[in-house]
Amino acid sequence: MTEWMQDAACRGRNTEMFFPVKGVASGNALRAIEHAKAVCLACPVFDNCRDYILSDYPRYEDDYGIYAAMTPEDRHRARFEARNERQRERRRQRKHNNP
Repeated sequence: MTEWMQDAACRGRNTEMFFPVKGVASGNALRAIEHAKAVCLACPVFDNCRDYILSDYPRYEDDYGIYAAMTPEDRHRARFEARNERQRERRRQRKHNNP
């Protein structure tokens, strides 16, 4: 466990809130997801968590649950957008270096 995790708002809470029933989009599951996201957004180490889950966290372990106020779909989309932005930046640099 990294040091910043000691200060996470989710630490010591019931983890079921962050892992609602997989594949269920019912009222209770949606309320649990919204509650978990609210805890994340108020967390003092939100930025650390977001950076961790989007870069260092093993991909095979994050296909479920709420991390940094993101569902697995949110994380996939954020990684996809970041990858596209890196590709655009590389193209701009190549264009700038080879006019």
